[in-house]
Amino acid sequence: MIERYAELHDRRADLLFVLDRDGLSVEGGAQGQPVAHWGLRYVESTERELRA
Repeated sequence: MIERYAELHDRRADLLFVLDRDGLSVEGGAQGQPVAHWGLRYVESTERELRA
């Protein structure tokens, strides 16, 4: 159980690093408009798992 918590914590830290580097939005909409960074969804799911 502790190992899983540590893995989730490391994954969250890695994702936050990517978000810090890339920003919270990226170009990717149909018209080139900014959209939410893909990593935000994974940070949210990781934090949900950490709280469980």
